Amino acid sequence: MPAPPTATNEQTTSPRFLQIVSLPDHLNASHVAITPSAPAMPLDGTSTEPIATVVSIPSGPSTDEFIQLLTSKLAPLWQQRQSLTVLDGSAFEVGDIRIRAGELRQGLGGAQLVRGAVVEVVCKGRVDENLDGRDREETIRAFWEELGIKGAREFMAADSEGMGDGFEDVRMWCRMLMLRS
Repeated sequence: MPAPPTATNEQTTSPRFLQIVSLPDHLNASHVAITPSAPAMPLDGTSTEPIATVVSIPSGPSTDEFIQLLTSKLAPLWQQRQSLTVLDGSAFEVGDIRIRAGELRQGLGGAQLVRGAVVEVVCKGRVDENLDGRDREETIRAFWEELGIKGAREFMAADSEGMGDGFEDVRMWCRMLMLRS
């Protein structure tokens, strides 16, 4: 019988999603995220959704070669089912809030379906402020409610996942880009 998960012996599950993500805030790297099929339960038992493991790939001439190597070696386990891209984006700032919006498109090349719009709201905070994750989240939620957009799927990149490894925004984009039927 396997030992229960502990701080040094984490529960392992098979991967459900493998995503390759490039973000404008991380120009020097692309990221490979692997999300398990079941949540990895932390010691306090609070997790309700799987947490992706993220690996950073430095950008440069060899990035495409590495991604091709990765996808070819994982071909028996994984095949590309969809490619999502955010295009025709705009960015602007309102006070301490930065907003980026664009069209979410699915497909490769010329045959791309528009799946919707993506809006990213980031609370930068003033230089003299020391906002923690909860304060930033409250500021973003208040701003979003003022916009009055109803029926949108919302995702937060706050430190709520508790990983503290700097990839919270990458994980947020991965969760958001997991299309559901």
